[in-house]
Amino acid sequence: MQVVSFLPGPYKIRSYRGAVRGVATNKPPTGPYRGVGRPISTFVTERLMDMGARALGIDPFEIRRRNLVRPEEFPYRIASGIIWTRRICECLEAAARAADYEDLRKQQSVARRRDAILALASPLMPN
Repeated sequence: MQVVSFLPGPYKIRSYRGAVRGVATNKPPTGPYRGVGRPISTFVTERLMDMGARALGIDPFEIRRRNLVRPEEFPYRIASGIIWTRRICECLEAAARAADYEDLRKQQSVARRRDAILALASPLMPN
């Protein structure tokens, strides 16, 4: 299924294994959309990046930066065989600068000390 084939996303993941189970229902968790499986696979991949960052004790942005396909590696064939032709690194860096990521992390730390939540997300969905 498309969801499993998109799982590596824009990251250098040499191999992985996925399992899919199809269920017919008239109560889908989302509405109709285009992109067959891309939003779901992006959620899974990005959540795994966050979990990896936490387990390694590094910033979530840093684990993404370290594992993204580098500009000089494009076009890049992911483990499932799909070839990405878009360069993602520049987008991530530009978004971090535009959002002032370092300041947001400081604000997040202050919020946590007050038992408040300031969530940051940086999903990367290559085209």
